[in-house]
Amino acid sequence: MVKQYLFIDESGDIGSITRRGASKVFVMSAIHFPDKISTMLAVEKIQTLKKHLKIPEGYEFKYQKTRGLYKEAFFENMKHVECQAFALVVNKKPSDPSTSYGKYLGYLFTQIKRTLPTGSLAFHIVIDGKGSKKYLMDIKKAVKDKSSYDQLDIRYSNSKNDELIQVADMVSGLVYEYETERKIINNTAKTDGAKRSIYTKIRRFYRGLTRNAV
Repeated sequence: MVKQYLFIDESGDIGSITRRGASKVFVMSAIHFPDKISTMLAVEKIQTLKKHLKIPEGYEFKYQKTRGLYKEAFFENMKHVECQAFALVVNKKPSDPSTSYGKYLGYLFTQIKRTLPTGSLAFHIVIDGKGSKKYLMDIKKAVKDKSSYDQLDIRYSNSKNDELIQVADMVSGLVYEYETERKIINNTAKTDGAKRSIYTKIRRFYRGLTRNAV
């Protein structure tokens, strides 16, 4: 059975909007690769891009910290990577409660599977960060509750050392920027051409936060 890969990152937070400093929008992105070989080729392309840009091999692409020209080069590079980008966009309301990371991931995972060709039900999910084994088990349980028949592995990865988590970060940052500022698609600047092109190809799922939303 061929294993498929999902690399997950997010922008904003999952807390209630009533909490001080909470974001009004939460974005969880997922980058899908159909097999192991496609992940290896993607890493190779990103490493080649770093050499082309003359930036250190250990440079971490993070949307909020990456220069505009580097962002454009990154998204231009993405056009040639064999992957699909998905994003869950939650527009939070003051009256809505917060929910768990696992439930958001479970909902996004379910939506992604509906768009993929039938076949392999084996997935390897890599999420940004680190945490306790119990927290990881809680996330896996929440995802399995949505798709109990999948062969499913979930693990953490440090984005600094994982180029494919960095792709998820760049995609979630792009979607978050558009959803909060509403300016990218209407920006005709040539320097934003690749950003606009990639944004239009991201499969986005919108959810209003309600008690029965996820």
